[in-house]
Amino acid sequence: MDFAFNFLIYMFILFPIVSIVHEFGHAFFAKLFSQKIEEISIGMGKVIFEKDLLSIKSAYFAFGWVTLNEDMEGKMTKFQTSLFLLGGIIFNLATAVILDIFTGYEFFYFRNYVDSFIFLSYLQVLNLLPVTLIHGESDGKQMISRVLKS
Repeated sequence: MDFAFNFLIYMFILFPIVSIVHEFGHAFFAKLFSQKIEEISIGMGKVIFEKDLLSIKSAYFAFGWVTLNEDMEGKMTKFQTSLFLLGGIIFNLATAVILDIFTGYEFFYFRNYVDSFIFLSYLQVLNLLPVTLIHGESDGKQMISRVLKS
């Protein structure tokens, strides 16, 4: 029973929160560089919740993205583009470090769901790997292709 309950907590609460933090990191840097955001989306499938720019879809535990206005894309410098693409990872790492400080630095020791959230946030660093995923390219692959292309 514990495994099934914990799996449900991870899948339907922790993963989506980590994704939201990640996408808000991208959105923060987009706004910092005066980019117009069209959508911040969490999940895939039908929209189940929509408020302003944020849309949460039926498979809300899977993936996410920030869509910029087409007119704005390409108007960022290579440095700004890199920070925009790294923004999600930066926010995940900052959140993990801050929570780690407040919970006592016991890395890989899972006492509760906060520790699990911290671990999942640290795992977002893997998004730097330049790979193509089910839903598209990782942040690392996008950064390499955009920076080399410009």
